Amino acid sequence: MDLVRRCVGSIIILTLCYYVESLSKYELLIDVAHPIQITHSLSPSVASGVAIFEYGWINYFNDTKFVKLAQALGPMYYRIGGTKEDVVHFETDTENLENIPHRAHAKKIGVLMDKCPTQPRNEAVFNSHSEWAETQMINNRENKRRLGVSKTFDPITLTPKEWDQLNEFCECVGWKLIYGLSIQYREGQNWNSSNAQKLLDYTENRYHVNWELGNEPNSYRHKNETALTPEQIANGFNKLKQMLSTSTWWQPSEVFGPDLNRVGTKSAGQYLKSFLKYGGESINALTVHQYYLNGHTATEGDFLLPSTLNKIIKQINQIVRIVESQQPHLPIWLGETASAYGGGAPGLSNSYIDGFTWLDKLGMTSKLGVHMVVRQTLLNGNYALLDKNFDPTPDYWLTLLYKTLVGNRVLNVTLSKCSSASFCRNRNNGKLRVYAHCTSARSGYPAGSVVVYFLNLSTNQLRLAMSPYRSHLMSSDLYLLEPVSGNLTTRYTQLNGVKLQLESDHSIPPLTPRQIHPRALWKGIQIPSFTYGFLVLKRIGADACLPH
Repeated sequence: MDLVRRCVGSIIILTLCYYVESLSKYELLIDVAHPIQITHSLSPSVASGVAIFEYGWINYFNDTKFVKLAQALGPMYYRIGGTKEDVVHFETDTENLENIPHRAHAKKIGVLMDKCPTQPRNEAVFNSHSEWAETQMINNRENKRRLGVSKTFDPITLTPKEWDQLNEFCECVGWKLIYGLSIQYREGQNWNSSNAQKLLDYTENRYHVNWELGNEPNSYRHKNETALTPEQIANGFNKLKQMLSTSTWWQPSEVFGPDLNRVGTKSAGQYLKSFLKYGGESINALTVHQYYLNGHTATEGDFLLPSTLNKIIKQINQIVRIVESQQPHLPIWLGETASAYGGGAPGLSNSYIDGFTWLDKLGMTSKLGVHMVVRQTLLNGNYALLDKNFDPTPDYWLTLLYKTLVGNRVLNVTLSKCSSASFCRNRNNGKLRVYAHCTSARSGYPAGSVVVYFLNLSTNQLRLAMSPYRSHLMSSDLYLLEPVSGNLTTRYTQLNGVKLQLESDHSIPPLTPRQIHPRALWKGIQIPSFTYGFLVLKRIGADACLPH
């Protein structure tokens, strides 16, 4: 990495050159004078489906291991929603409500309670539950296939106890809850909000919650043969906003929507325009869903194709153009996203190889102006960050490093291929992908530091070397993530050669960087093929990364 710091007018630029074994060379220019985007401080965040209620996983949200892993990710939003949110019904047994303990109520009346009561699980009971839940999911899918009712779902009951468990978990780990209400309860052409009102009444003065309404409404005709127009969806959001306005308790709450899918298509664009026309004033951020691949057909090779990763550019650019033309100050969120829809690709979305799609998505969307990315899911599915035993998948470790190192100030990066020592063109085959941000305050690095994160999709090893012109001034840390045993579909990741695994008490192990001596930078750092990682450039005094 031939690194030279120079000034062009008021613009400070870092020039990095990447050499590969074939002696081709790439020049990377990082504008450190000012950020090109500012993302949400809680991005990325995570989501779960309502299966946490349907299959009883909510009962283990006080598990010591689960809580520690959630807390380690730091502050974020936790979105509960998905396809089945539209069949969830909140039920209260009024005779027993006053017997249910509420931590929020107890705090108001001055009762001292443990903010985060956790307990180790009974392994035999937990394993039995896990087997039962998996069997139930398989049976439900098979029954729907056999009966030909794949577009319908059985009702799911949400109880006050489960609602308390969810909210108390979020309070415990410092997360902000986003809950998706059903818009499929209808009264003629209008949303029947009576059950939503029942949940609001129960929640008021107990918990602060943010809200969504409906899930992928532009696909309702396909998914359950009940189409709703953009205007009908917008009217539902307007009604929800009006309901929240009746109490000062809900003033801090935000509303997000409409959670469109099929972004990039003409029909999705038209649906979005109509929704914003009628309901754009009732949302705090626009949410869309994005997946690269079909989880049932995706192959290992699909995860390594630049063309796969580049799909998102057209999709996000469409959303940005529409929002800028109709609601120019409305933040854009990927409200649900992963590598492959349909629960993810078995053996792929939960392996090391998925990190290429995840890390590139975080970098690309930040550049394109997406304010927040919400990962599907924390739990359940092949794309989950935690497996059914609550053990971290490779993407959990990647997310943890990203949340630890990467700040929300996005820096402009230009990557060019050089045909000679002095002539470079803005051309790249897409197999070397590089992004840069200011480091996060959480990282512990001094203000003015920059983190460069990279993906090497080529079969060639990269050698990152720095010119001796500045090598004696540069100090850096490398966090290189590699698959254990070189197997791209492994479920185990190593950081700088050390396998990542939890400590015996379920705590996070030290995420120790490889400190790069200036002389080593000059000679070059080897980056193996099909790996990704982070390089922190410390104390370079980047103007964009200094307090203002």
